[in-house]
Amino acid sequence: MGNQKVLVGFGNREWLKKPMGHNLPHFYFPDFLLKAANPWFTHQSFLVVTKESLLNLLQQEIALNLETAVRDAKLAQDLELESLFRGAGHSQVVKDRLTANDSGSRDCVKLASPTAVSRLNLETLITWDFISEHQFKQSFCETKMQIEKGCLKKAVPYAMQMANHKVTKFQLQKSLISCLKFTLQNRSFIYGFWDNNGLNSHGMLGATPEILFKQRQQGDISTMACAGTKASDVPSLSFLLDRKERKEHAIVIKDIATVLKHFGLVSYGRKKVVTFRKLKHLITKILLKPAIDKKLPSFIDLIEALHPTPALGVFPRRHGVKYFTRLESRLKRDRFGAPVGYYIPNTPHSSSCCYVAIRNMQWTSNQIKLFAGCGVMALSHYKREWDEILLKFSAIKEILAL
Repeated sequence: MGNQKVLVGFGNREWLKKPMGHNLPHFYFPDFLLKAANPWFTHQSFLVVTKESLLNLLQQEIALNLETAVRDAKLAQDLELESLFRGAGHSQVVKDRLTANDSGSRDCVKLASPTAVSRLNLETLITWDFISEHQFKQSFCETKMQIEKGCLKKAVPYAMQMANHKVTKFQLQKSLISCLKFTLQNRSFIYGFWDNNGLNSHGMLGATPEILFKQRQQGDISTMACAGTKASDVPSLSFLLDRKERKEHAIVIKDIATVLKHFGLVSYGRKKVVTFRKLKHLITKILLKPAIDKKLPSFIDLIEALHPTPALGVFPRRHGVKYFTRLESRLKRDRFGAPVGYYIPNTPHSSSCCYVAIRNMQWTSNQIKLFAGCGVMALSHYKREWDEILLKFSAIKEILAL
């Protein structure tokens, strides 16, 4: 909900086929191919909070529950729990933290002893067991062949990196804190959901730079072309002059303008280079002013029109279903690249937003998966594209403290 606030749902979750009539927020988390029978869900309760306040709350929780986290990790026998808090009794620490001001709460995590923190960090140390380079190379070669035949001009194959590792409560807190800090410092948007039901635990968490669409109060709809990637140390001028990146970006702008013009007047701003720590992207903002003689497009209308843009899909679009069905048969992507967002019925259109689910982790009870894709065109070379995939994996791990 903008760069400084987040919408949080909590309590019982109900998965739905479509939004209900009440005014509670509905969250939309389908799979990439939009085949999920129940892609929507609501929560029993929700609230809108600033990222700063949520960050402070998470940092307090880590400090206050460190003793429990150590016990859950079966390290309690190696520690003297009395030393976790600097001479203060647990009840006093709780009381102090609840009454702390903002500046104090930002420092509360320092109460934990370095030894305890280091051991918990060791408990969350992840070994990445598999990376799908073979499948990616197959997809890359197949894509290049389709381009040479004239069937495609651009497509986005993807790769996966996997770890046989459980996302513990401590790991999730670490990832949330790191993700919130990243989005406060970069033009990115945090999103995700998770369950913690024993063996059925699963979830998703990420920070995307890409908005699929946002409906504004006056009815205008904003979106963007986010296509073209370089390492952050590449000079911006060199990036802007790169022939392959410019062509890729131009294709995405043209495609989005084409699919949106049926709803009204489309305009777009100046192409910019935007840096996200390890990565740079080319981004162009696009605005749709709906025609006054037509009905405003709904959330689903916009999903059907836009998803996936050639930034993560294919161009021309008519080959998309066949192309991604083949990729999916080789390597399931689940929600990577899916349109995820929220919709609040019976409220102004400003309460509707959808993001492109990239830069995330997806997990089940004992497995974590990362995904990354790259735009392939006639000018693409395998090593350059694979290096981009590896750079994106590295960026995800940094964003989520993995």
